[in-house]
Parts: sequence; structure tokens; C-alpha cells
Amino acid sequence: MTGVQTCALPIFTVTPRTLIKYDINPKTVLRASAGTGWRTVNLFSENIGLLASSRDIVFAESLRPERAINAGINLTHKFETKNEIISGYISMDYYRTDFSNQIFPDYDSDPTRAFIKNYTGTSISNGFQAELLLKFNKRFEWKTGYNFLDVYREW
Repeated sequence: MTGVQTCALPIFTVTPRTLIKYDINPKTVLRASAGTGWRTVNLFSENIGLLASSRDIVFAESLRPERAINAGINLTHKFETKNEIISGYISMDYYRTDFSNQIFPDYDSDPTRAFIKNYTGTSISNGFQAELLLKFNKRFEWKTGYNFLDVYREW
């Protein structure tokens, strides 16, 4: 490893966030959130193959904290039959994160080295999740869900 550097952590960082909840009716709730965030990368635990690659690890620049702007929305509806034999809920979520700095090892520039540097290009994560819970006679539960992730970065 050459030139190991640590992240320069800010003394005070503001990460505003807002959360909103609106009861459409007693059984239907709409939630929304938006905000910013940051974190320091755990380079070797998140890229364990980096240590086993037998490449020289080169820190090309001082690493900055990863930063992101995110927003999400959730709709949850509870239901039950008149005789309460079947009850449950359905919930749907959509969440998006736009990253403004991330740390990705560059394995492609040189076959003998892995370059570690800040990535400031477009990096986005979109997620959708749907969940259904059914309770039968207040004794048995059946739960199913679907999760779709669209995560990409542009060079």
C-alpha cells in the first residue's frame, strides 16, 4: 500500500432532513421524506476483494466523505373484512438517492494497481418495494414482498 490517507472529517456538518406524514383516512397513510446525508467509507470491509487482489493500493487523492441527497414516499393501507376473518395491509415505497461523492476502487486503469479516489460523476440508486400482509382469523399470517433496485453510475 502506498500513501494511506484518511478522510478529512468536518468538525460540524449540517444534514437537513424533513419527514411528512398525512393521514388520508383512518386506514390509509402517506409518508414522504427528503434530506441529505454523508458517511465516511469503510474501504477495506466494503471492498474485501481489494486485499486479495495482490495489487498495489494507490490512494490517488485525499478521500472526502461520501455525500448524498435522498427522497422517498410511502403509501400504506390497512384493511379487514366485515367479519374480521381476513385483515392486513399493503404498503408501497419508492426511494431515490443521488450521490455527489462516492469512493470506488479503479481496477481498470492498471492491471497491477488499484487506484482509490473520489468519484464525482453521476451515481444514483432507485428503489421500489411493495409488501402485502394477510392475517387469517387473527391466528395465521402470510406476508409477501417485492423489491426492485435500479442502481447505476455513469462514467
